[in-house]
Amino acid sequence: MKRTFLLISIFLLQQCIVEAQDFVDDFADGDFSTSIVWDGNTDNFIINPEFNLQLNGDCASGGSNYLSAVFTSLDSVTWTFNVQCSFDPSSSNYAKVYLQSNSADLNGALNGYYVRIGGESGSTDAVEIYKQEGTTSTLVLRGIDGNAAVSPHLGIKVIRTNSAEWNLYVDVSGGTDYVLEGTAIDDAINGGAFLGVVCNYTSTRCQSFYFDDFIAGPIFADYDAPVLQSVSVISPESLELLFNETVELISAETITNYSVDAGVGNPLNAARDFSNPAKVLLTFADEFPQEILLHLSVDNIADEAGNSMSLQTMEFLYITNNLFDVVFNEIFADPSPVIGLPEAEYIELYNTTPFDISLLDWFLTDATEISDAFPEIILPTDSFIIVTDDANAALFSAYGLVIGVNNFPSLNNEGDNLTLFSSEGIVMHNVQFTATWYQNTIKENGGYSLEMIDVFNPCQGINNWIASNDLSGGTPGKKNSVAALNPDNVSPMLLSVYPQSNDTIIVYFDEEILSSTLSTTVFTIDNGIGNPIAIIVEGSIINSVTLLLSTPISSSILYTLTVSDISDCSGNIIMLGNTIQFGISEETFPGDIVINEVLFNPATGGYDYVELYNNSKKILDLSDLYIIELNMDDTSMISEFANVSVSGRLFFPGTYVLLTEDISNVAQQYNRNDISNFIAITGMPNYPDDAGVVLIQTKTFVNIDRLEYSDEWQFELLEDDDGVALERVSFSSPTQDANNWHSAAELIGYGTPGYQNSNYNAAVIADNLLHIEYSVFSPDGDGYQDLLMITYQTQAEGFVANIRIFDDAGRPLATILNNETLARKGFVTWDGVYDDGRRAPMGIYFLYAEFFNLDGIVTKQRKKFTLIRKYE
Repeated sequence: MKRTFLLISIFLLQQCIVEAQDFVDDFADGDFSTSIVWDGNTDNFIINPEFNLQLNGDCASGGSNYLSAVFTSLDSVTWTFNVQCSFDPSSSNYAKVYLQSNSADLNGALNGYYVRIGGESGSTDAVEIYKQEGTTSTLVLRGIDGNAAVSPHLGIKVIRTNSAEWNLYVDVSGGTDYVLEGTAIDDAINGGAFLGVVCNYTSTRCQSFYFDDFIAGPIFADYDAPVLQSVSVISPESLELLFNETVELISAETITNYSVDAGVGNPLNAARDFSNPAKVLLTFADEFPQEILLHLSVDNIADEAGNSMSLQTMEFLYITNNLFDVVFNEIFADPSPVIGLPEAEYIELYNTTPFDISLLDWFLTDATEISDAFPEIILPTDSFIIVTDDANAALFSAYGLVIGVNNFPSLNNEGDNLTLFSSEGIVMHNVQFTATWYQNTIKENGGYSLEMIDVFNPCQGINNWIASNDLSGGTPGKKNSVAALNPDNVSPMLLSVYPQSNDTIIVYFDEEILSSTLSTTVFTIDNGIGNPIAIIVEGSIINSVTLLLSTPISSSILYTLTVSDISDCSGNIIMLGNTIQFGISEETFPGDIVINEVLFNPATGGYDYVELYNNSKKILDLSDLYIIELNMDDTSMISEFANVSVSGRLFFPGTYVLLTEDISNVAQQYNRNDISNFIAITGMPNYPDDAGVVLIQTKTFVNIDRLEYSDEWQFELLEDDDGVALERVSFSSPTQDANNWHSAAELIGYGTPGYQNSNYNAAVIADNLLHIEYSVFSPDGDGYQDLLMITYQTQAEGFVANIRIFDDAGRPLATILNNETLARKGFVTWDGVYDDGRRAPMGIYFLYAEFFNLDGIVTKQRKKFTLIRKYE
């Protein structure tokens, strides 16, 4: 019995609803001329097999076709309908749905209102309501940008109240789960006799418009009280409330209708939003307590029909934005050539916190540009969001959550300095990337993104970023292809100190540190200086700090800086008593710095490097130097050059520095853990593989050292010299002496970047005419006595020498010198290779030397030595 009553009730309710509506057409009857007559360009429309009204227009030239039907509208009306465009609308292809018109000819002059879908260039098309008076159209209200931009399929509801308030609702999925997109007041035109559709199209879109499910009639009686849908914290003491419908002004602005627990109480003020009367802004006297689950109670709020809500409670959290809450997780700076992703730049952000975060009014900068503020959007906990230029947002809609931003910075392919700011201007994350971070010479040429390995290790630079391994070139909107645990468990270290003046020094660290851990008390300088009087930092995450000293430093004293209690981004504290020396530099002269090692033909995927040695007893300033490649065809011309150190860098006596474009690449290839004396050179010269000229020059054009190398200087028995560095043998012998260079030993990896060479020889020239440094040598590439070192010292200038190697049978095997003029003292070497290119076997050998000059003085000497090998 109860079931029967229920069915009858539902049936009567449905009948009442239909009878209360003036217009209903879902085209289920298969035409548009029977139950409801549509008139106009009837030859240009059909009812398709899915029972939609479909444009069937002029496919030769396009046009503007319409249909209209009789509908006498009132001042209080609801319209709902479905519209679909199977293309991205433009200024030439868009739809209009007339809600009311005083004329059946919708392409002529009329008075009425219509909804426009599309009609713009770009990707910001929105659903809009226009007023038309004669042939002039005026915008009444605009929905959300982009909702009508990409092949829109929309469910639309429009309500006009008897007070001339227009409300636009849209369901972007084409259903009836409408969302309020805008509200406006306009009473210029009252009533109408027709409704209808207009399709403006080009020939290629002649069958691409679809309409369905038209319902129009009086506003249904509202018996439902408003419901609170969401609460957003928009400032430390303000909440924004969103209801499911327009709320009545007086009840909405009564402060006693709202209360927050935990002692917060009632708001000081409640204000209904003018542009969206379903929103209410609450302002409280004090800031909300942080990271505590709070409860907002709302009661007695009414809608415009007078329905009042009962008590409703909703939870919210107040969380301040802190460093690294949201981090850069992926950077797509070079989208060409296309591998599989859209050809458009983007960055991806990740929410590292357990809370949802509003990105409203956040913004992004690079080295030269600032984006517009982000629109209102929530980034859920443990989630990603793609940020791109507004014009490209639609390209990434299928990949996940997207923000389209006006003035999105143009990312530099070679590297850029990106910073993310919260709405309060707080730095969330900073990344200064270069092309070397790809760690792949193919992928750095474009089409692949840079991905962060461990999102909870945000400050490790190249050690925590690498090119994407995804087949499409990147992973926008999802977990990175390279994602893995990569924690930073290493304490920060002092890298260098550079005196900017006699009372100002810059301190550099080997990784980024938190500026919040810095103070004057953590720095101490000996020799009577003490703590600095002030520190200067720029930003929350830094790798350098400027110290202002109370007492000027002296050029005659070597100082020691001690640092304590400084933390990196991962919370690692600098080791107790971490110290570094510094002093005031002196002018650099020729010979003070020598070129000590050169890698000009790196292995595949590797990078050139040049090692320098401070051969003086002075502290020198590397920022005063250029590294240069001269043109081999005309050595007076420069092919490439770069600053040795853009920021100041001291060079101490008896130490080495390694210059290269990619520090990590060189360190990995040559197994170097300590890279504190490596300097990354942007635009490092790319030296020729066969022969070239390396020049070190001051900024005042003084040549400090110059090397014209050749690949013929490499060890003759090397099967392949790719990745084999040339090492200097002696600091005291001329740079351009071919005998002063030898291939780096095999057992140490064919290179000694940043430390003593495998072929280094510190032999002191003996007083006698000829001396063999080692009576036994072993040219086996293990870095130990690989060369027969032959030193000499003549009694005067002008001597000429012949030096040859013989076996114990007296057979001549190798020529070291052949009638060559000598300096007063020097050395030559033999690498254990015969003149015919054969490798000398183990055994006893003899060196025969003849010295003579133009005065007729002739001296002959013979030395015995032994050649051994490990593997014979």
